[in-house]
Amino acid sequence: MFGGNYVPSIPVYIPQSKTVHLAETTTLGLVSQENGIIFENKGRITDEGENEEQFVKDTPDVLTLRYSLNDITVKKSKEGFLGYKVGIVQVAENSAQNLPSAGAPSEIQPMTNSGIIDFRDS
Repeated sequence: MFGGNYVPSIPVYIPQSKTVHLAETTTLGLVSQENGIIFENKGRITDEGENEEQFVKDTPDVLTLRYSLNDITVKKSKEGFLGYKVGIVQVAENSAQNLPSAGAPSEIQPMTNSGIIDFRDS
């Protein structure tokens, strides 16, 4: 959804020459919320270099993240990576009721990795 309007099948991609750097825990690269967008990673999604970030160095070796449904305990790897990253994901944020014909089944969106997803964490 863009501004409340349904936008069908718009391609969105990470170009081959580009890199998305993810750092910290529970971090997502490409995220679709059932909005009709076609995602493709042609480039690189990575956490390379995360262990050199000062905030990561300052993060305790064991960290408990408190969420509404459960807690997650994150243990920094011996190389200093935090973990819990996702390269490409579709989440059920918008439902079929938001599509032009209410009640129509929502389609699984094309989400392709033709590039590189490289996570070095635990």
